[in-house]
Amino acid sequence: MEQRQSVESLSTKKIIREFLAGAGIAALGFLVGIIGVLLMAGGMYLYGVNIFENVIALFAAEIIGLQVIGFGGVALAYLWYTKESLIQIEIPSLRHIAWIVIGLVSLFVALIFVSAVELVIGVDAAEHGIQQTATGNPEILLLFIPITLFIIGPAEELLFRGIIQRRLVDRLSLGYGILFASIIFAVAHAGALIASSTSGFVFMMGVYVVLGAILGITYEITKNIVVPIVIHGIFNALQAAGMYFALTNDEMAEFMTLLGLS
Repeated sequence: MEQRQSVESLSTKKIIREFLAGAGIAALGFLVGIIGVLLMAGGMYLYGVNIFENVIALFAAEIIGLQVIGFGGVALAYLWYTKESLIQIEIPSLRHIAWIVIGLVSLFVALIFVSAVELVIGVDAAEHGIQQTATGNPEILLLFIPITLFIIGPAEELLFRGIIQRRLVDRLSLGYGILFASIIFAVAHAGALIASSTSGFVFMMGVYVVLGAILGITYEITKNIVVPIVIHGIFNALQAAGMYFALTNDEMAEFMTLLGLS
């Protein structure tokens, strides 16, 4: 493992090379994930299930293919192949639990602030695809809650914080590591966004960078990948629960949206 260098000693060529290497790892995860989704779809089709006619089957294929096989699989394969000890993991202490709470509060404060900015500047921010799917199938959000806690949170944090961010921090600097990993994290979610305008898409990408940075900072402070995994999982789960509540209780929809929970 390379020693972290001072920002002043880093060449532009090295910075670009390491950023592209991190982006390449994420791209590999996405590519393997797409192959995984196709394999899942093919397997389901053999058993008479058409994922394009069954929203639950499509959701399952995407989660297992992209998150488990793609992101999780590539993260574990990278560790096995390189033998690098990048991921730091331990049972959360009271200090770690405190940072989990701080991280969650920070994410929701950021989300509320973003919602306020969205209203002030009048931009129609892009939505995640699951929001559109849930509009006609709110029950899928109840399935999403355990999935984000036990699959999406762990898989994404292992790859984007545990592998990509730590690799960038070790080879560049703390600031570059968190920033570049957050940008890569945001770009990885671009395909899941549904936007009515370019400004709405760019705005939402910026939101993902901020959220990724908060997760990255908590990891660097605690040196425990369990912390951002738990924060990520609970954050998504609370959003899904809020969205479900808003979709099934019209009178509370506006309030939940203001809190960033729908």
